[in-house]
Amino acid sequence: TYMTYINGLTHGTRPNPCFYFETLEAVRYAPDIRNVLIIGYGQGSITESILSMADSKHVTLVEINSTLLTNLTKMELFSSMLSHPKLKLVVDDCRRFLLRTDEKYDLILIDPLRTTEAYSNNLYSIEFFQALERHLVDDGVLMVWMDEYRVMRKTIASAFRHVRAYEWLCLASASPFRSNDCRAALFLEQFSRPVQEKIMACRSECL
Repeated sequence: TYMTYINGLTHGTRPNPCFYFETLEAVRYAPDIRNVLIIGYGQGSITESILSMADSKHVTLVEINSTLLTNLTKMELFSSMLSHPKLKLVVDDCRRFLLRTDEKYDLILIDPLRTTEAYSNNLYSIEFFQALERHLVDDGVLMVWMDEYRVMRKTIASAFRHVRAYEWLCLASASPFRSNDCRAALFLEQFSRPVQEKIMACRSECL
């Protein structure tokens, strides 16, 4: 088991099927996943599972914590993942990154700081969600992890026309959602049967 602590708080664990479930729902409802943006690395479960998808061609990872990356790349698991040929690693503040690029993405995934941590409001403001919306293609999808269930959903809905709210995550898009069950099945195939069962148990709990 891998676990990362930053300032005494966990910021990712492996293995954790809940991260795979978040990614499963995102790829299920994104019409395309050719060009993907991931904000925040954690322990890399989301990044790893997106890179494993044949449909994903370009994956941009934005991580602000260079020390985290330096320490993780001392282990082969993370070193090989972060040097994957499909991956573009950007060490920067994601808000600044978005201001500097005109690129639009098919899918954006963000599983960031807890809402109670310092400066986390910068990642949960309506201005930030509006910035994410501007960097999605017309039918692109945003996946956001949540640990607050009253204000954040309303904030996301203020920036996006369509929202699917789960127990601890939201999907958001400017276009109506359509399920791609074939891609969801392909995503699950990368895991062993016991892990698939844990992912689907997370889905049952979260729906």
